[in-house]
Amino acid sequence: MEKGPQWYRYFSLTAVLKRRCIYRVTPLYSKLDRRFRNQRKEGRDISIMRKILLVVAISLMAVSVGMADPSCANGTWADYFLSTGAFFSGCHLNNLDFTSFSFSAGGAAINDPSKVGVQVITTLGNEGFKFNPGFAGATLAEDYSVDFNVMATGGNVIDDLGIFFNGTGLGGGVANFTETVTGNNLAIVGGPGLCTPPATPNSCTIQVQNPPPTPNPWEVVFVTPVKTLHVVKDFGGSPNGAGGSFSISDVENTFSNTPEPRLISMLMMGLLAAFGISRKLRGSVTQ
Repeated sequence: MEKGPQWYRYFSLTAVLKRRCIYRVTPLYSKLDRRFRNQRKEGRDISIMRKILLVVAISLMAVSVGMADPSCANGTWADYFLSTGAFFSGCHLNNLDFTSFSFSAGGAAINDPSKVGVQVITTLGNEGFKFNPGFAGATLAEDYSVDFNVMATGGNVIDDLGIFFNGTGLGGGVANFTETVTGNNLAIVGGPGLCTPPATPNSCTIQVQNPPPTPNPWEVVFVTPVKTLHVVKDFGGSPNGAGGSFSISDVENTFSNTPEPRLISMLMMGLLAAFGISRKLRGSVTQ
């Protein structure tokens, strides 16, 4: 039987080999290409996750801002006001940082900050100070004034101010308390007598005489939360004539502070994105 031309057989054999080569190489190429694409995609995902985790880490690091100074502690106002005091340069209570302490005395009061006792209130999210001026049955006009700055740290904001005052008067004596708070864009929702005058921009002065208003303590809510406040507290009294006296042993300030909504949203989005990417990476590894 006569066979076909040699050139035909050559090209037929070449086509067969080419087809077999393509059939075998193509799956290998597709597999390598798929693996390469997955690696590139994993690399992009890892890079994105690193960036997200970096943002989350920076946000969490902000919580420690303001914590370099010591924790505020019980003592007297001399520990805060005098340059030799332990807290002269500032101190913190959880997420609140206190600085710029000042003191003055009036009337017959001794000009000595150690006469004003200080106890710290460490309730998380509602920290502050309890002052004891030591006015017990005072028969002469006396007055103390303290002031300081308070700043919310760690992505927190201050949304209200709590005040307590236990002044009492006998025989016509009067105990009084005045507090002025100043902050950026400060506006007040509630409080005893609101502000004096009510329309003072960025500032609110609250005045109380014995007996204290009900409820006591009371709450002064800010329309918009603030980062910083300057607080001036003035407490004292007068006998108002012979036989009168007054007493004050407890004047408190607490500052309700909560995380800023934007920080919470950023942290939640970052954690959710990192969780989603990690699931994708685990899935691609098992394939």
